[in-house]
Amino acid sequence: MATTQKYDLYSEEFRANRFETYARMREQDPVLLQPGIDGETPIWFLTRYDDVVAMLVDDERFVRDPALALSEEDIARMRAAMPDDFSFVENHMLNKDGADHRRLRRLVTKAFTPRMVEQLRPRIQAIADELLDAVQERRELELVDEFAFPLPITVIAELLGIPTADQRRFREWSDAVVRPALGPAELDRFAAQMRDFVAYLRELFERRRREPAEDLISALLQAEEAGDSLSEEELFSTVILLIVAGHET
Repeated sequence: MATTQKYDLYSEEFRANRFETYARMREQDPVLLQPGIDGETPIWFLTRYDDVVAMLVDDERFVRDPALALSEEDIARMRAAMPDDFSFVENHMLNKDGADHRRLRRLVTKAFTPRMVEQLRPRIQAIADELLDAVQERRELELVDEFAFPLPITVIAELLGIPTADQRRFREWSDAVVRPALGPAELDRFAAQMRDFVAYLRELFERRRREPAEDLISALLQAEEAGDSLSEEELFSTVILLIVAGHET
């Protein structure tokens, strides 16, 4: 096994020059084995499109759930290295295989209906117009910070039913979820943010159980399939999945 990191993917220098690094990996090391951030855990990196697609559609040799590929000791060691609340972040359908994936997808689909999505169309248009109106007199805008980021994250917050007064904190938490934590200080900060996020969502879920509203969190809480429903961890993780799907993408 490779014992050294040929490419440093966990530094500020990499963040500043990531595309040059990716191009070099595709050209010189399209299939690469090197240790992860801890300097020990082996990770395979695939950087060419056809290879990635071949891996993703091969359900016989590749799985998403670590429990299907690692020993109980490896799983315990991996979880011990994670923040206490990390299980609330990763327990969503994209990290599940087979029957587990299909179960979560069926439950979420019951809440995420075409009717709910269609009802969002006027509000999405209004948010887009507001963001453009705010910079119209300047005749220029910073596309990511002033449009491409606030549009989807505002839509997701409103879709879930996050109160307007809490949406600034929600954006900070969502940014923490999709930004890799590099080094002990960032990991500690990430752990603290996730504790706050989990505590906030737990209180919001309880409020929606008592007083359901016309939002996705209320629908997810009520979703049921043959007597089955989402567990609390699965509820948290589904919210996280929506954040990543709309924010990072």
